[in-house]
Amino acid sequence: MLKIKNIFKLSSLLFLLNISIFANAQDLDDLEDAREGSMDVIKWQVAQLREYLSGDNYDPQEASRLADSLVALSIITSDSQLYSDAAVNESGDLSENIISNRDDFNDRFTNFVSDAENMKNNIFDKRALAAAFRQYTQSCKGCHDNYR
Repeated sequence: MLKIKNIFKLSSLLFLLNISIFANAQDLDDLEDAREGSMDVIKWQVAQLREYLSGDNYDPQEASRLADSLVALSIITSDSQLYSDAAVNESGDLSENIISNRDDFNDRFTNFVSDAENMKNNIFDKRALAAAFRQYTQSCKGCHDNYR
């Protein structure tokens, strides 16, 4: 099992790699790689936080680190470039419903980021963080159910 320090290093590396891919996106393939990469890191961080919340030991500092990662990744993943009409039309993994329901899609991403920030605001109370985490994961699921 990876030590917390190594998990943080790996998370930071993946995060920086994703930023680098996104910042240098030249075409739709690069945007798709950036989108998929950021979603993969979110999945990994969600699994880390889920496992952490199921444990007996609770440290607000560790909870803060995990929540911070999800806030940053949620902001990156919500960037509209990743879901442009051209990206939707070229991608095989995005629903065309994004184009026809753009306002709802954008609102869902706004809520996604807010839900991530809400986790950060509840790090000192494990139960409140767990409730905020459930809301965050429901936000993920709701968007995927409609737009994936």
